[in-house]
Amino acid sequence: MAIVPPLQEGASKSRVEGRRQLVSPEIPSDSQGVTLPERTVQKTDKEKAETLDDASGVLWESVKSVPLPQRAGGQASGNVLNIHDIGDPGDIIARVCSRPTLDDFFPFWNFIRTEQIPVIVNINEEGSSGDYFPDKSRVITSGSITVTKKSSGHSRSENVPEEFERLKLKVKAIGESSARVKLYKVTDWPDAAGYSSVKRMIKFGRKLISLRRPPLIHCQAGLGRSGTMVLVMNLLLLEGVGMLEKETAVAKLAELISQARADRNDSRFVTTPDQFLFLLRVLKKLTGSSSREIVEQVNSYCGLTDS
Repeated sequence: MAIVPPLQEGASKSRVEGRRQLVSPEIPSDSQGVTLPERTVQKTDKEKAETLDDASGVLWESVKSVPLPQRAGGQASGNVLNIHDIGDPGDIIARVCSRPTLDDFFPFWNFIRTEQIPVIVNINEEGSSGDYFPDKSRVITSGSITVTKKSSGHSRSENVPEEFERLKLKVKAIGESSARVKLYKVTDWPDAAGYSSVKRMIKFGRKLISLRRPPLIHCQAGLGRSGTMVLVMNLLLLEGVGMLEKETAVAKLAELISQARADRNDSRFVTTPDQFLFLLRVLKKLTGSSSREIVEQVNSYCGLTDS
């Protein structure tokens, strides 16, 4: 058994047990209180994109300059770990955070238990992902919380790629019933990159949106890879209700990124051109579009003209 020191006496207990209001994003005065615009990118005078890779770069550059929008009604989300809800208050798609450390043990697992999180997705590179159990322990404890690793192995369940390792965990507080949680480890996704397989991530995304409660997703910072995974889920949700139309797919993706960045309270949510490229490849797959059709949509949406 590994024992992690509990929170020090005098630490902010209320912030662990309850919720706090996130600091509102800084928004220019002329944008305060307005709803999200239909056009979320700024016009550019760059040369027209010719390839899907070009298109991802110009879309990334255009979207990154957009002020962080204010979501209607604001959002009370997160705790001492700075966990963010993604989605509307009554329809949360997922929760995201940065990778927890051993110092975060008690608040992290207390949040998992009290919020009844069914699945944790840990996105990292091979050798740096961790599974929260130091020294190959199967049990880790801190204060009143104990987490036990019940079993592990590569996933063979429906709609989950076999390449992802799955661990079954039991989280228990003294005097209370235990909660069962699945942990999926995605260890083949390098930092700042898009994922290598569109088909594999779409399959995993379908599994996550079928859960009874939203999953908790994290990478190192909870921004780039986590954001990309959440946007795949967003696109699949729209596809499922017939709202991902081929002709407006790029515009919808830009709008979703802007909304998710407001929820995450960070304009770096989906961070790099490579991650934008991956999402354009997902759009291509879901809508049956050609690369040329996606490129033309990006050019049109970004206001690109021949130079």
